[in-house]
Amino acid sequence: MPPDPTTQARADGFENVSVGLADQDRDWRRGYTIAPGVALQQAAIDALMFDPVAARIVESVPEHATRKWIELSGEGGPAGEDWAPAVMDALEDLDAQAKLTRLMALDRKDGGSVMLPGVDDGQALDQPLNRERIRSLKRLHVLERWTVNRGPLDTDPTSETFDQPEYYELLRAKAGAMTRVHPSRVIALDGIDVSEQQRLRNGGWGLSELDRTLPALREWNMAWEWVGAAMKHWTQTVVSIPGLMAMLSADKSKAILDRLAFMQRTRSVLNAVLLDAGGKDGDGAEKLEEIAVSFTGIAAVLDRAAERLSAATGIPITVLFGQSPGGLSTDDQSGTRNWHTAIAVKQRAKLRGPLNTLVELICLAQDGPTRGKVPERWQVTFVPLDEPSDEEISVRRNRDAQTDAIYLDKGVIDEREVRARLRSDPASPYQLESDEPPEPPEPDPMLVPPGSVPEPGEEMPPKPNGTQRPAPQQE
Repeated sequence: MPPDPTTQARADGFENVSVGLADQDRDWRRGYTIAPGVALQQAAIDALMFDPVAARIVESVPEHATRKWIELSGEGGPAGEDWAPAVMDALEDLDAQAKLTRLMALDRKDGGSVMLPGVDDGQALDQPLNRERIRSLKRLHVLERWTVNRGPLDTDPTSETFDQPEYYELLRAKAGAMTRVHPSRVIALDGIDVSEQQRLRNGGWGLSELDRTLPALREWNMAWEWVGAAMKHWTQTVVSIPGLMAMLSADKSKAILDRLAFMQRTRSVLNAVLLDAGGKDGDGAEKLEEIAVSFTGIAAVLDRAAERLSAATGIPITVLFGQSPGGLSTDDQSGTRNWHTAIAVKQRAKLRGPLNTLVELICLAQDGPTRGKVPERWQVTFVPLDEPSDEEISVRRNRDAQTDAIYLDKGVIDEREVRARLRSDPASPYQLESDEPPEPPEPDPMLVPPGSVPEPGEEMPPKPNGTQRPAPQQE
C-alpha cells in the first residue's frame, strides 16, 4: 500500500494529534517567532534619557563603580621614592575619577565611548604614540561614540593590534573635516559584546544597556500609565433618568446631553446636584450614585513590574528606585552583597584597563612623579564597596584584642608587635606615636603621700582626723 500523502513525519518531539499540542499551526503557545533586534539610534537614546528610570539604568553602575575610587601600591620607584601618592595626586589633577565615570556612563548609554588623553610626545595624532618621548599628560577628553568613526579592523593575526581598528576619526573638527587618530592614543570602551555581524551593523560598536532593557522599561512605564489613567475612574458616576430609552428612541439625545451638562455645571460651580424629585410618591425621580472602583492588586502588579525591570538591568530595587525591599529580609543584605559583587566585575571589565593605561602614561611623562620611569611592580586596587556596620567593627576589634591577649600571655608576641598592628590599621581609634610601650607613670605624691603605704606586717598610718585605718590582711 502506498504511504498516505497527508501523513507527516516528525523527529524533533511529540505532538498530540487530536488537540494539536506542540503543533505550530494549531498550538497558540508556539504561535510566535523571534524577531531580530534593532539597535537604538542616537535620537531615540537621547529621548530615553529624559526618563528618570532610564537615566538611573545608565548612571547607577558607573557612580557606584568609582564611588570609593582606587588604591595604588607598588615598589621599584626612582631612588626608592614613595611614588604612589604622587601618582594619585596626578590622577586627581586630571579629574580622572569624574572622567572615567563619564566614560563608563556613555559606554552604557550609547554602546561605546572614547577617551583621548592629551599626551604631548611631539608627534601628530595620526602617528603611533612614542612612549619614550612623552613630555606631559595635561588633560583627558571623553567623547561620545557618535562623534568617532572606527576604521577598518586589522586582519593580520600576527599583529599586536589584530582585530582592532587601524585608526579612529574624530567628527568634531572645524569646517566638517575629520581628524584621524592612531589607536595607540585612544582608550575605547565597546559597549555590550555582540556578534561580528551585529558589530558591523553598528559601525564597529556594541550594544547599549538600553537596547536590552527597553522592553522591561516600556512595560514598567506602561503599568504606571495605566494606573494614572485608571485614577480618573476612581469613582464612577451613575445617573438614572426615567424614560431614558423612550427619549433615545424619540431622538431626544440633545435634551439628554443638555441635562447632563447642566448637572455637571451645578456640580462644578455650586458643589451640588439638582435632581428631579418626580411625583408625590417619588415615581419618575432621577437618581445619582457614586460607585467606587476597587484597585485591589494594583500595587502587587507594580511591584512585579519593578522586579522585572530590576532583573533585566541587574540593578537592585533599592538602587534603581530608592525604595526599601519588602518581605522577611527587609535589610536586603544578600541583594547588597550581590550588587557589590556585580560592581566589582564591572570594575575589572571596564575600568581596570583604562586605569592601568593612565597610570603608565603619568609615569612615562618626563614631568611626572616618576620622571619618565615606570616602576617595576605596581597594582591598581579598587576600594571595596562593602562597609561593615558598627556592630561588626566592634565584634572584630574585640576578637582581635582577645587574640592579642592570648598571644601576649603565651609569649608568642610582645607589646611592640601589638602596637605596630594598631598603628598600621587606618581604622584604629588609637593614636600611637611609636611601637615602644609607654613607661609606667610615676606615682603622684599628692595622691600617695610618703609613708601612706605600710610595709608588710605594719599597721596603716592614722588618717589626718585621728581615726585608725584597718591594717591590711596578709594572705
